[in-house]
Amino acid sequence: MVILAVILFFGLIIVLIAPGVVARRVLGNREKLSDERLLELFNPSSRLPEETILMILKSIGSAYGIGYSKLRPNDCFVSQLSKIDSWRLDAGAEKIEGLLREKFGLAIPAEAKSFTLSNLMKLIELGK
Repeated sequence: MVILAVILFFGLIIVLIAPGVVARRVLGNREKLSDERLLELFNPSSRLPEETILMILKSIGSAYGIGYSKLRPNDCFVSQLSKIDSWRLDAGAEKIEGLLREKFGLAIPAEAKSFTLSNLMKLIELGK
């Protein structure tokens, strides 16, 4: 019984700590950017209202359990964010798909191999 409790304890610790470790590995030690700086980065690739851009970034950060201020236009859902999400059984991807469906009536193309945040902003812009 004690062995089972120890295994469960360490399993819980791994599940709680691993996503943060993976996020640091995937995103590195990125600087947290201000909302103004994020808008400067995302606005050239999108004509969406600033409030919409920030809402999307905050939703993605929340869904994947990372600070939205560390997101960048070239971050890829497939090669980067999915690695962070794998520890959460794709809960982040499901939340983003739900957001796109509910707020914008859109879906990330299934065949997208390197779908970036910049691509997402363009998809939303075209779908509006």
